[in-house]
Amino acid sequence: MEELTEWLSQDDTDSMTYIPDTFDCDDFAIRLAQNAAADGYFIGVFLAEDGRHFKNFAYIEGKADVIYLIEPQLDWVSIPPMRLG
Repeated sequence: MEELTEWLSQDDTDSMTYIPDTFDCDDFAIRLAQNAAADGYFIGVFLAEDGRHFKNFAYIEGKADVIYLIEPQLDWVSIPPMRLG
């Protein structure tokens, strides 16, 4: 998770200006995913449970394979992560 939070701190997506119906939650999520891909990472985009807000997710391999949820407008990472399996 340290690599993820370090990358997020250097990414500028969260500093973009929110503009309703022009640059809103889906645009933040897509931009974060595109920036991650450009840096060699995979971060996915999904529609949150409420069906009204887009977020991101990152799968991190390691001693405990987990999926972290990311709020792209604020760089918030969900804790605790969801465990697979």
